[in-house]
Amino acid sequence: MATDLHKSEPYRAAFGEFFRRQYPALFAFGFRRCADRTLTNDLIQNLFLRLWEKRIDLDSIVNWDAYLRTALQRDLVRALQQRARTSGELPAELAQPDYETLLIEWQTDQETRERLRAALAELPPAQRAALNARFFEEASYDDIAARSGRSRQTVYNQVHSAIKKLRAALRSGLLIF
Repeated sequence: MATDLHKSEPYRAAFGEFFRRQYPALFAFGFRRCADRTLTNDLIQNLFLRLWEKRIDLDSIVNWDAYLRTALQRDLVRALQQRARTSGELPAELAQPDYETLLIEWQTDQETRERLRAALAELPPAQRAALNARFFEEASYDDIAARSGRSRQTVYNQVHSAIKKLRAALRSGLLIF
């Protein structure tokens, strides 16, 4: 019965959408490690082909991002080791991306940091304080609640709301809450 489900058109469409959503982040991850667009693309395609072929065994995977990155990293290491053995060239993991790629990556990181700083500044003081205590001071929700005189649930809600606002700001580039 499960095999019939995996052959259905909705399952194929969902798998295709999953691939389209995961591909950009996986490509960036792989390319940063080997600086080879063709190799990175081929390895991602092969990874998803293996996933498609073994789709019945994948129900236990909880963190797909970690799983896919780890699998791609292993495939990259194997491919680079094979390349080094057969060609005698410098292993690609030692190669650096070209200057333009590094510059684009640096600019993107700078823009992200600036958006994050601006988004943090726009948070209400209570949310900013709760977020700071939770993640920078590593305080528990109970400790924050005791210090601030608020309930644990209120502190949790403040942190949750702050994180949602930060995510939205980083996703859209807009800092209007």
